Amino acid sequence: MRKSHLASAKAFLDGRIDQRPDGRIRHKFQGKGTPNEREGRQALVALLRSFDDPLDGQLRESLARLLDPHPPAWEQRKLVFAFRRKGRHTDHYAGTQIFLEVHDAVKCSATAAQAIADVAAKYSISPEQVKRHWLTYRRLYDPRGRRRARPLGN
Repeated sequence: MRKSHLASAKAFLDGRIDQRPDGRIRHKFQGKGTPNEREGRQALVALLRSFDDPLDGQLRESLARLLDPHPPAWEQRKLVFAFRRKGRHTDHYAGTQIFLEVHDAVKCSATAAQAIADVAAKYSISPEQVKRHWLTYRRLYDPRGRRRARPLGN
C-alpha cells in the first residue's frame, strides 16, 4: 500500500484540520471538483482495487461511517450513489438479453426479420425497439465469430 495513496484517500474521506491565522482550528473537506478531490478519489480507487495489502483499518472505518444508515452524531457527511449522467439510463442487461434471443434465433436458421418480430411479440415491445437492441449489441457481439456472445451472468 503506497503511503501517498493512503494519505490522499484519508484526506478525501475524513477531511483535514486547518488552523486559521487567529489560531482557531477548523475541520475542512476537499472542495467538489478540485484537484485534491480528484487525487483523493483516484487514490481511494487504487487502494480498493489493490490486492497487494489489506485495506487500512481507519480507511475501512471511514467508508463504513459514510455508508452507515445510523451514523454517529458527529458524522456530518454521507455517501450518495447517483447516476453519472442525466436523462434515461440504459439497461444493458435487458438489451443484451433481447440481442441474444434474436442472435440465437438467427443462428438456428430464422431470418433476422422473423426473429425480431418473434422477440417483439414475446416481450410486448415494438419491433423497432428490438431492432435497435439487435443493431447496437451486434457491434459488440459479432455473430460472424470474431467475438462470441455469452449468456448473461457468465
